[in-house]
Amino acid sequence: MTWIRIPLKDRLYVTTTDGFFYKFVRSSKLNEDSVATEHGNGCKGKENLKRSNSELSFKDVGRVLKMRWDRMIGKMLRFSVDSKNAFEVCLTDVAQTQLHGKTDVHLDFHASDTTGANENDSLLDLSFHIPDSNTQFHVDDDRTPAQVFHDKISSMIEVDSSKGPVVTFEQVRLLTPRGRYAIELCISFLHLQGFANAFKIQYSNIRRVFVLPKYNQPHTCVAISLDPPLQRGQTLYPYIVLQFETESVVDKKLTISEELWADKYKDRLEASYKGLIYEVFTLVLRGLSGAKVSRAKGFHSNHDGYAMKATLKAEEGLLYPLEKGFFFLGKAPTFILYKEIEYVVFQRDDGGSAMLHYFDLLVKHGYDQQHQFGNIRRTEYHKIHNFMRMKSLKSMAMVVAVRNDSLLDLSFHIPDSNTQFHVDDDRTPAQVFHDKISSMIEVDSSKGPVVTFEQVRLLTPRGRYAIELCISFLHLQGFANAFKIQYSNIRRVFVLPKYNQPHTCVAISLDPPLQKGQTLYPYIVLQFETESVVDKKLTISEELWADKYKDRLEASYKGLIYEVFTLVLRGLSGAKVSRAKGFHSNHDGYAMKATLKAEEGLLYPLEKGFFFLGKAPTFILYKEIEYVVFQRDDGGSAMLHYFDLLMKHGYHQQHQFRNIRRTEYHKIHNFMRKDMNNTDDDQKPPRGVIGVLLNEKSDQLKDDLISDNMIDLMIPGEHSVPILVTLAIKYLSDCPLALHQLENENIQLKEKKSKQGESSTLNWNDYLSLQFT
Repeated sequence: MTWIRIPLKDRLYVTTTDGFFYKFVRSSKLNEDSVATEHGNGCKGKENLKRSNSELSFKDVGRVLKMRWDRMIGKMLRFSVDSKNAFEVCLTDVAQTQLHGKTDVHLDFHASDTTGANENDSLLDLSFHIPDSNTQFHVDDDRTPAQVFHDKISSMIEVDSSKGPVVTFEQVRLLTPRGRYAIELCISFLHLQGFANAFKIQYSNIRRVFVLPKYNQPHTCVAISLDPPLQRGQTLYPYIVLQFETESVVDKKLTISEELWADKYKDRLEASYKGLIYEVFTLVLRGLSGAKVSRAKGFHSNHDGYAMKATLKAEEGLLYPLEKGFFFLGKAPTFILYKEIEYVVFQRDDGGSAMLHYFDLLVKHGYDQQHQFGNIRRTEYHKIHNFMRMKSLKSMAMVVAVRNDSLLDLSFHIPDSNTQFHVDDDRTPAQVFHDKISSMIEVDSSKGPVVTFEQVRLLTPRGRYAIELCISFLHLQGFANAFKIQYSNIRRVFVLPKYNQPHTCVAISLDPPLQKGQTLYPYIVLQFETESVVDKKLTISEELWADKYKDRLEASYKGLIYEVFTLVLRGLSGAKVSRAKGFHSNHDGYAMKATLKAEEGLLYPLEKGFFFLGKAPTFILYKEIEYVVFQRDDGGSAMLHYFDLLMKHGYHQQHQFRNIRRTEYHKIHNFMRKDMNNTDDDQKPPRGVIGVLLNEKSDQLKDDLISDNMIDLMIPGEHSVPILVTLAIKYLSDCPLALHQLENENIQLKEKKSKQGESSTLNWNDYLSLQFT
């Protein structure tokens, strides 16, 4: 037994004869003598029982240079700092031990089932340097001390009931990560052994298995979804994709003890399997891991396959409409659940005759999350359209840009042979139709712009534009391009000053995004000179200003150019404006330098979420973030000055912001602990009756009535004394005369007792003398 005294707590460590170690913690002080007595009475015949006292080190282990492992106690390895206990490591948690050279021993621990999702740290590996001069593990001249230590640790590792793999598949080709691997399906994990790499994947990290046959190819792929993803160097793989020969037949007998099979796997596995190799692999993996299996069925393409050829971000692949969602099989596999899709748009590019044979599929899901699958053959249109109708997905028509059932544009082909619009030989039927439609167009009450900003630099899309803020839309006029953005498409405006630069950016979030050729821009980013001052007078009729914009706009503005632009845009569009505040970096700026997908930019922690200002702006709401992981690369001394910020949100959606200076760690860590937990959603309904009363905006509930209701709600849930106290406070505050009389009566009693030399404490007789009270 070992006693450890620490403030407010006592710890009792008990080491048993079989080497196991038990720790007892109690919040109040333990009586050592009484526990020793009880222990002695319960352990008669153990006169040689050892009892000792020890101290605990409170130094930060991460900053202690002279830390050493002290000794091995049973199956625990204890580390100490300045001869005081620091922490212990359980050797039964070691997965494997390796001897590197003659003096180094490396221990690998079982990976935590929640690695990356757990706020606590998990120990993955330890390395020890045991020189030949070590005397603690010197046994004979045949083995070095490091080898003795290695053998001792190996003897303590808990071995699974099945030491070897249950079944092995040799030389399987992996598409992601690329290479050939021997795949071993063990009792609790999947092991991939390649020529230069080896991976160990816990079954608890497998979320779903997809069986995806390739049309017109002799291969079938099996995609395994992982959360947390597999990491290889700096690359994360949320999916691993195995490719099998479709017609290959195998006969596999499972290597598993009869007792374990009968006890746990009798209803999930068979003793042996014979069949197609991908089917055998899937069945055994499902039996061992319990993961769900999704198969390609229900949808048949025009060529009677299960998928359509498509491209995603210039990468070719296959798009599988499955039972629960779309799966894109390419270099970066992607899975989109149907229940997360807001709408789907069928699009076609009119760039040439060749493009008439293809269409694009734009899938919108989440907050500004979208995937555009391009170059799908037009012959697949009716197949996928009917499938989506069967799945009750909200889809839009081809060649029509639509959002929320609001038509944005239409294209018509009216040949010269058309007779309906043939009037004379001077005009073609298309020109007649155009003139007829033009005569019906409703003209805005204000034909010109309300205010114009000349030669504004845009970072996204890049170029210089004249910006015209009109009554109902924003107009961008460039040298070669012009864009018209309806105010109803603007979701939010972000004002983002750049630290140590004479510029301030204004980012405008759009839904649906702006389209320029084949590129979509969910954000447009304008860059203004911070110190530039303008004086702008709004060109708007007095009647319209008094009728609609009197409370939202002023007749003229004078000030910083980005402030004037933001105020006028907010007044015309009604969009919400988010400003950089609350967070201050180590250099007293509002953002931190970071990189996202090898693109440098600035990461702004705002009130509602993180905004990354780069070539591809990104906004992540705090309420959608599942967890955040701080990571550091140990690739070299230079990397010690930087760390990464990994954000997991949505279904396999994650962003990894890299190369953030280490000096920003405490700033962002404190901000996330405080501000991220205190964000309120404007659209969040109030929870509880009191919340409804406090958020009531109508004039029917006055403040007095709300306070009365709150008092009435508080009283029934408590005992008599709080009820009386609550009533007394409430009604005394309503009657100042009664409060004044109550105070005078108590003051007079206190002065009377003071003159008589009595204690100021009230007794029962004093209470009875207070008639008004």
